Amino acid sequence: MSKARILFDDFKKKEAKPAKIKERQRYQRRKKEEKIKSIAAVSGRTARAIRRRWKDASAKYRDTLKESKRLFTLMENNTPPSSPEAADQPTGGSQNNYFYSPEDTNTATPSSSRKKCGRKE
Repeated sequence: MSKARILFDDFKKKEAKPAKIKERQRYQRRKKEEKIKSIAAVSGRTARAIRRRWKDASAKYRDTLKESKRLFTLMENNTPPSSPEAADQPTGGSQNNYFYSPEDTNTATPSSSRKKCGRKE
C-alpha cells in the first residue's frame, strides 16, 4: 500500500472538521464534473509540469518542517528552567548554563559575584 493511501485512510478514520469535510466533498464534486483532471488524463508535458510543482511543494514543506524542528530543539536546549526544582531534573538535552546558574541564585549581595570572578568591588 502506498504512503498516500495510508495517509488518506488515516484521514478518513480521524474526526475531520466540518470545513475539511465540506472541502473534500467540493473536490469530489468538481472531479466528477471533470473540472479537475487526474494526472493520467493530461498530456505528458502537462503531467511533468504538475509533478514538478508537486516535487517543489513537497521539498519546501519538508524544509519548513526541518527548520521548525531545528528551532524548537534550539529553543528547548537554550531556555532556562522556570524554577530551581526543574533544574534538578534531567532534561535529556544539553542545557546551556550561560542563561541560568544555580550558584547565582544563592548570592547574598551583588558584589559576591564580583569576588568570585576576581574583579574589584
